[in-house]
Amino acid sequence: MFARGANVIPDDVLESAVTPARLARQVADARAVGMNMLRVWGGGRYAGDAFYAAADEAGLLVWQEVMAACAAYPRDAPFLEEVALEVRHQFTRLSAHPSVVLWGGNNEVEASFGWSPVTRAAPQLFAVDFAALFVDVVRPVLQELDPGVVYVDTSPSNGLLSSNPYVKRWGDVSDPAYGDVHFYDYTSDAFDPATYPPAKFVSEFGFMSFPSFSVYQTVTELGDWDLSSAMTDFRLRHAGGVQELQRQMGRHFLHASGETPPVSAFDGPVGASDGPTVTIGGPDVIVAGPNTTNSSESPVALQYKAFTHLSQVQQALAYETAAGVWRRGRDDPATRTMGMLYWQLNDIWQGPSWSSINHGGQWKLLHHAARRFFAPVYLSAWRDGDTLRASLVNDLPLDVRGLLSVDAVLYAARSEADVVTLLPPTATHAAALTAAPAWSGGLASLADAVTRQAQPTQLTYTSDYVLRLRFCPTAVQAAVGLPNPFEVETAGDGAGGNDTQVAAASSAGLTGSSANESCMSSIAGLGAAPGSAACAAASSALVCGEALFHPTEFVDASLWGPPPVLSARALPGAQTGDSGALVLEISSDVVALWVAVEPPPGLAGNFNASGFMLLPWQPQVVVFTPDPVEEGATGAAPMTAEELASKVTLRSLQQSMQEYEAGNPSSSALGLLNGVSLRLSVLGLTIFILTML
Repeated sequence: MFARGANVIPDDVLESAVTPARLARQVADARAVGMNMLRVWGGGRYAGDAFYAAADEAGLLVWQEVMAACAAYPRDAPFLEEVALEVRHQFTRLSAHPSVVLWGGNNEVEASFGWSPVTRAAPQLFAVDFAALFVDVVRPVLQELDPGVVYVDTSPSNGLLSSNPYVKRWGDVSDPAYGDVHFYDYTSDAFDPATYPPAKFVSEFGFMSFPSFSVYQTVTELGDWDLSSAMTDFRLRHAGGVQELQRQMGRHFLHASGETPPVSAFDGPVGASDGPTVTIGGPDVIVAGPNTTNSSESPVALQYKAFTHLSQVQQALAYETAAGVWRRGRDDPATRTMGMLYWQLNDIWQGPSWSSINHGGQWKLLHHAARRFFAPVYLSAWRDGDTLRASLVNDLPLDVRGLLSVDAVLYAARSEADVVTLLPPTATHAAALTAAPAWSGGLASLADAVTRQAQPTQLTYTSDYVLRLRFCPTAVQAAVGLPNPFEVETAGDGAGGNDTQVAAASSAGLTGSSANESCMSSIAGLGAAPGSAACAAASSALVCGEALFHPTEFVDASLWGPPPVLSARALPGAQTGDSGALVLEISSDVVALWVAVEPPPGLAGNFNASGFMLLPWQPQVVVFTPDPVEEGATGAAPMTAEELASKVTLRSLQQSMQEYEAGNPSSSALGLLNGVSLRLSVLGLTIFILTML
């Protein structure tokens, strides 16, 4: 199996605040986005029983580390005896949990030999200390209690030269040729696949983002919403973190000093006045519009919110780039990558970090993106020189058949008729347990095709559109020589014993049609009867996957006109079931990228989607599920869908890019345009000079 997952840290500074419900929710949130493994990091605390019980029930694997990390440890007899007692106690407590499949001796103790000045001064001495504790004490205790235990003495590691006798392969633990690696690179281009090295197993990697603003503002005040504030410094426990994020943003989202931001030629028909206008000018000028920002806020606070959103978009794209490299690597004979666990799942407090879930449980954009890049059947698209390539990664022990399509969504598009088809739905096959090429196209030829097919009034530079690739499964079939996880035995009708059911799902079934009807049409040639339970299982695993590819950097794209006007409304009958879930419809007047949907501060729960591309002709329906109120706790007053629609925060990438530059006195937008607000309309072939200061 290919391990897809994340690292878990303590869920709160105070252990007493970590309730069984919070631990169970960690597991549920991991499974909700396709994870199958969590690593309990050795630098924190052993998790409570509820965590492991939830993992057992969910079928999620746990890599459990002994609580030792990033330091040299002594080898005097009293200390070694104490560690032995700790390991014996914890293993005895956890050994009944089938989810715990791997024990680790520590986190980065051997790795510290390469960066700690203490251990670097005498590596052989500390290697002896390491072996005395993690090879001669921890390992024998575990083996005594379970001779079949799977044990790695440290992470990252180069593994073993021999298991019997036990001989470590000492050396550079970042060597991707052996064992697992921890990979962090804050200087290279995080969106470039070449940044991420080949590796057998990646047990840590990551890039920071800021916490969602609705979470951060519950523990801060207006004066803190400044990137140079004392509170930002206090909450940021990574030296130079803001500067690293800004440098990365400068590659993709922001203009360098001295550059002129392009003004979009696609901001609607001549005379359109119902959307917000964009003014790029002095320090008291802001970008504002309905359902987006509060025009009374200071530019500094607006810039902080924009930076927060950009950091989360950036983090999600970086992780997806890495996921594409390593998931495609499962079939690379030079690497055979078989796992990636990102740093980190959860957060210990409300501050900038590598987490995909905010402190308190609200998902960041990364966690929503993980649902896409951790899908068992994953469509990965990337640039290879002048070519766009797409691969299908299939982690299921089933062959999957489906339809692959490619189109170009112009930023000027106002209806589905404006979308340019480049590859109509085409039958495609993803073999079981493989990562294989599915399609490729030259970027120049794709641009020519867009130019030929686009409406005459629409410009078609590569900065004017995004390429959208989609794979929709139509059927699954048991692979020869592999077990079928969707095969179930049902009671016979008395005439012929048991019937074997093989599940399949059609694209129609994935959008709400009867599961049985979907099965009947999808497995007609398989010689098996459809079954509703099996079909439901297949439908939950096989969903349409989408990959977006931007031919140019966001900063160079036609995204600098008036930002999207986003709105939310409650749908009729918008409260569902006993969970109190609320249903909203999110709309935009133009193509909006990376639309973030956040509940108001203090409302605990999550939307089922955020960070999506929103099309003006296709509103997005989102469901908010509030967290259940724990016994003895006081929850927030119930909220209606109408109240939620009026209080939800909506933000697009276009808005954040413009607000950040508008609040940045060193940006070229301020220095060169000097307060000029332009609006172009290709349809009218007219340039309006709206404001001249």
